[in-house]
Amino acid sequence: MINKVFIYDKQSKNVFLQNIERYGDYITVQEIFFNNDYDIKKFNFFKKEDEIKLKTKLIIDCGANIGCSSLFFYKNHPNSFIIAIEPEKKNFNLLKLNTKEIINKRLINSAISSEEHYFDLNKSDDSRAHKVQIKKDYNLDQLKTFTVNNILEEYSENEYEYFLIKIDIEGFEKKLFEKNTEWIDKFKIIIIELHDWMFPFKNQSLNFQKTILNSGKFKDIIISGENLILINY
Repeated sequence: MINKVFIYDKQSKNVFLQNIERYGDYITVQEIFFNNDYDIKKFNFFKKEDEIKLKTKLIIDCGANIGCSSLFFYKNHPNSFIIAIEPEKKNFNLLKLNTKEIINKRLINSAISSEEHYFDLNKSDDSRAHKVQIKKDYNLDQLKTFTVNNILEEYSENEYEYFLIKIDIEGFEKKLFEKNTEWIDKFKIIIIELHDWMFPFKNQSLNFQKTILNSGKFKDIIISGENLILINY
């Protein structure tokens, strides 16, 4: 069983590794570091001067899994503060290992939602496919979800540029975009994987679509791998 993947970084000409446990982790490494699905620098809207800012770039990684996406964002945008959110414990332990080189970060072992509530995980054999479920009954050991708005309250726009939010939460985007979506216009870039294919005829992305249509900003949309990349302007 392979438990480490070595990756050559063309920019720095260095080799780094990512710790994995399951086949799904290896697919994640491939998608992020070999397919470059989160590489926004390859598109025309991104300009070099965007990196020359006095404020620290704030990047929120919702559904950070084993940390590959967080590390990718950090390597491509080193003047950034990474907030990585991952609810599943095994994934979160790998996330901590795989993001050790990120200096400015906050790791949250929880889920993201439109409001604070208790939750359970419907676990899958595929490490990428654990699903968050709302929990009405709870005990003292259970965690509450975080909201994007509450997180942003801790990071003032005077100090941080709300640069990028990535969302890959295995269908829970239906709940995330249900309400309290003011934050959607604050980030320059939104990267999201929608999961209508996983839940056919369930209006899984309807709340997201409504949020975008009611947005106060124009948004260009680019398809990159399994993701939509939205650029606010």
